[in-house]
Amino acid sequence: MRSVDPDADLMPRIADGDAEAYRMLAQRHLDPVHRFAVRLLGDRAAAEDVVQDTFLRVWNRAGGWRPTSTVGAWIFRIARNRCLDLLRARRPQTDVTEMEIPDAPKAPRIVADGERARSVNDALATLPDRQRMAVVLTYFEELTGPEAAEAMGLSADAFESLLRRARRALKSHLADQRDALMGEEP
Repeated sequence: MRSVDPDADLMPRIADGDAEAYRMLAQRHLDPVHRFAVRLLGDRAAAEDVVQDTFLRVWNRAGGWRPTSTVGAWIFRIARNRCLDLLRARRPQTDVTEMEIPDAPKAPRIVADGERARSVNDALATLPDRQRMAVVLTYFEELTGPEAAEAMGLSADAFESLLRRARRALKSHLADQRDALMGEEP
């Protein structure tokens, strides 16, 4: 767990228009936010739009950030809201089986193997949006439970409940896939 938010001192500077502070913040958070958006949307172009919009909002709203949460959780919350807007706008969702997991050095080892990555990706794509967000924030972006809960606008208890449901659904889906490959009925 992080004891000190390394970005907290940048926010007042960004609010005052300090481009160098903004560059430092963006450099730290750009790739994780992009990976998050790609995993949720399954579309790199849409994810890039989310990233641009997110960081434009960070620049414009830096003065509104309060140290009740980490800057990273606040940025993920902005990105989450934009992703949800896009997901709602395009329902019914396009073929989620084409959703890809980009290179992620912090992702669990299971996604490193090609077949397993596809299985995990397929299972992740079947989750409802909020459950998928909980998994992505926790296991791919490695936010702590409180940070992920803050990013999603949930209480810690509600977040943990959502994450438990997501884990159960993933486990069930992966077991069904395994059984289907073995020639058994799910």
